[in-house]
Amino acid sequence: FCDEITYGTALKLRQALPQCLVRRLPSWVCGHTETPFAGRSIRDVAELSGNEAEEVEVHSYWPDGSFSYGRSVQSEGFVVRIQMIDNDPNHLEEKLQFSDFEPPEGWPEWTRFAFRPGVSLLRVPDETESDGNITRSILVAQRIGGIKHPRYFPKREHADMVPLGQSRFFALNGALRIGEQVDAATNSNSIMVSQMKKSPLSKDEETPPADLVDGNAAFLSTYEAEGGTVPPYGEELLHRGLAGPNLEILQEEVNFSYSNGDLA
Repeated sequence: FCDEITYGTALKLRQALPQCLVRRLPSWVCGHTETPFAGRSIRDVAELSGNEAEEVEVHSYWPDGSFSYGRSVQSEGFVVRIQMIDNDPNHLEEKLQFSDFEPPEGWPEWTRFAFRPGVSLLRVPDETESDGNITRSILVAQRIGGIKHPRYFPKREHADMVPLGQSRFFALNGALRIGEQVDAATNSNSIMVSQMKKSPLSKDEETPPADLVDGNAAFLSTYEAEGGTVPPYGEELLHRGLAGPNLEILQEEVNFSYSNGDLA
């Protein structure tokens, strides 16, 4: 996969070469992922502990980096960056850009562009069931506080600690927060690790829906026109604000140039 190609470049290549498949994501990341997040807060997910979610939320990813989560808010966008962690092709850092993100009340407008949550992905070996069917899954780790990916998560042993279709909460030292899962869900020092079933894209699905691509392209056009309002290190400011006890750091709106090289 081509991790150095930006999403904007992928769109331009698609326009010039409609039959060309631009693969910015590895094949094991692409497809439909069943998550336990359907209409639930993080605290609700913690309360599912010991029970597989009856209703799932399907997150779909395409080779060019487009994604759709099939929900009403923060649902569509593209992968800004995906890179190997410690040169391991099965352990990846992923940074997301939501094209339909609306800053909450009180947030500066520039957070529309700087809100790029990061997650860490770990490929889980396929399992062959007794009936011969193959189950594919991945581990996904994200911080409860802040938006940066947790570099040292998930760990391979988490595949045995986190049941398929569920999430567990860990301390920063990697210890499972036994008996305090619900409280851990609101602790900014917790890491949430989820094990999710993965279904590959069919050959006919390798191109993302046109309306999804059009929405992402419109976001990029807006970013190119207004991205200069984002302060230097805007993502870092947002990460620290969300990791701390309040969002006061976000109230200082400033006007500085901001490179859009990682998008266009």
